Amino acid sequence: MGNQAPALILIRHAAPVQDPNVPPPQWPLSEEGRAAARALAARLKHLAPAAAVSSPEIKALETMRILTEGLGLEVETDPAFAELHRPNWPFSNTATFEARVVRLLENPHLSIEGAEPAGEAAARFSEGLFRHAARPLMVGTHGTILAAYLGLQTGRHDAELWKSLRLPEALVLDAESRLIERISAPVDHD
Repeated sequence: MGNQAPALILIRHAAPVQDPNVPPPQWPLSEEGRAAARALAARLKHLAPAAAVSSPEIKALETMRILTEGLGLEVETDPAFAELHRPNWPFSNTATFEARVVRLLENPHLSIEGAEPAGEAAARFSEGLFRHAARPLMVGTHGTILAAYLGLQTGRHDAELWKSLRLPEALVLDAESRLIERISAPVDHD
């Protein structure tokens, strides 16, 4: 990180239990996800967040509660940080889902198959950041809206960042919303 002070610590949630019979916002973390969140928490303590806010979706909120244990922070919820809305997308195979997300991120002003346009989701996320002024601010969120927000900041509307995000991962940004560090849980090589 060098001399750059963190302003935002954007957290992609840990791995959930995926259940095609349950809407994704209601998916809890898996045991592996909880373990990865605990491992990531140890790597983030030095960032000393001043406040924490989360998407109200269970997987993001559970991740944030694990990350803030022992930091003396209460995790607020804010729907601005919920995942990009895609109510008409059926639960599908990974390749179909990834193709839809790529189309969304590369066409930020279009609704793809009834989904919230990526540009609108990014604006919602940005407005949420303005409502929470404390810095450094730790934000629990999701991969697609995180990539959409960073695309808005950089003008790059490609899906490469989204494809590279880990579950969980922290993206640390400076006061100008420039990415200064990516931190993920160590990979267990048993």
